[in-house]
Amino acid sequence: MKQENKNILFLTDSNHFSSKIYGGVQICSQEFFNLLQLTHFEISVLEVSPTKSLLTKVKRRLLIDNYDYYDDAIIAHEIKDFHLHKKIYALAVNQIALLPAAIYFNQKYKQSAKIILLSHGNETGDYIGQILSKPFNFFQSYLHSNRLGKMLIKEASMLSRDVDLALVMSEQERVLDQWLGADNIVLIPRIFSPAFLSWNPTLGRVGFVGTLNHLPNFSGIDGLCQALEHCKLPPNFKFHLVGSGEKEGQAFASKFSFVNYLGHLTDTALNAEASTWTLFLNPVFQLSRGASTKLATGINWGLPILSTPFGNRGYEWNNGSIPTFLNPNAMVKAIVDNAWSKENLMNLAEQTKLVAASGPSLQELAERVEKALIADS
Repeated sequence: MKQENKNILFLTDSNHFSSKIYGGVQICSQEFFNLLQLTHFEISVLEVSPTKSLLTKVKRRLLIDNYDYYDDAIIAHEIKDFHLHKKIYALAVNQIALLPAAIYFNQKYKQSAKIILLSHGNETGDYIGQILSKPFNFFQSYLHSNRLGKMLIKEASMLSRDVDLALVMSEQERVLDQWLGADNIVLIPRIFSPAFLSWNPTLGRVGFVGTLNHLPNFSGIDGLCQALEHCKLPPNFKFHLVGSGEKEGQAFASKFSFVNYLGHLTDTALNAEASTWTLFLNPVFQLSRGASTKLATGINWGLPILSTPFGNRGYEWNNGSIPTFLNPNAMVKAIVDNAWSKENLMNLAEQTKLVAASGPSLQELAERVEKALIADS
């Protein structure tokens, strides 16, 4: 039975929740929503869009923006209209970029709605990596450093003063948010939904599926390919890349003779393609925001997986194991040792299936959240 007068408004960017393009952000958003629905609270949804303000675009271009992604006043007014219809107990804010709008609502309309952050990772978590990946330029470096500092202060202010409960995906982010002042944090790891493929691997073929123009993915694939290039591999070795980022995918295929870029595939085509891979690779060698959503894809497929400590962030399991490597050279050795051995591959696949069957359930995670919310009441 839903709790009386315990209404939670799920505030989200429509592109992150109901977009026709379904990627990691949309998957995590849906999981957060499904989790809230399993609590004894009444859940409603308010979808909003980023601001189209010319001033905001100019500020972003000049690197002087600071969480200026939405028109906070307009969104706060929409929340107020909903609040008049159905009193809000809490605002569940999907992604940290929408926090300013929720905070503005409480301040402008003198409300005390609790604010729950459904975090996909802090903006600064990826931004610092983007800065360091660019060639050094004194003026640009100053602008980026100034923007990064302001964003970090903003995050600390919101987390320490305004957020009543933060739901985070990884242990790394839990620690970071504690440093920034959050005092009520619940770890919500990714869940598994096993749908094992009819696996018929082509020996020597490995694969990756993900966003190729996301810096941690791009850097990881590039480092792995460079290590593979310096290794004596049988001539039938192939590394198949699937996902958005056509420019980057084509560049990898041009640079490395063993890479085939297949672009973005339909679910049916992707399942057929992945069923031919000996190994599902997750070469994430640098920390980034949120969780590596593609790892759950490989686990749900029941494929042999090679991953990294950062690639495993945001996951919990009790049985089975996923081979995990600190650097590209170590992962390359594992590829050489396993991609042509049916016996090894079968053993690795069995380990993945044990992992898939031993993760937390959404109901267990919902109970964690409800306990935290009730304790804070």
